[in-house]
Amino acid sequence: MKKNKIILIIVPILVLSLILVLLLTKKQSNWIDEVLKEEYDVYSLSCDGTTNILDKETLKDIKKNWKNLSDNGPFLGDINSCHKKIIIDYNDNIVDIEIIDNTSIIIKENNKDDFYTYYTNANALVNQLNNYFN
Repeated sequence: MKKNKIILIIVPILVLSLILVLLLTKKQSNWIDEVLKEEYDVYSLSCDGTTNILDKETLKDIKKNWKNLSDNGPFLGDINSCHKKIIIDYNDNIVDIEIIDNTSIIIKENNKDDFYTYYTNANALVNQLNNYFN
């Protein structure tokens, strides 16, 4: 009888705990989801100063490869070097996606951080982004 009471107490606690863990680990939306809710423009900017207006579908394509990236924290490299950029302009905010090399990018969100965030494992995204430059 005592064993049944313990089971009746422990099982609901375990079920509630599992539900809580699932809710807390639910994937959070990223900055792209926030931009897609707004009016926005997307541009490419080459090191020679060439700027192209890109189709808005570009951002949805970027989102498809975003989940593969590894966030490595602040970028400690040279930000004064010229890198090809994708610029997203929305709601008086600008996000720069700069291609560092074939496997990494940096992101600068002008309304959030004073530093660039460095992402690796970006091979697929870099290949995709390179298609937007002449």
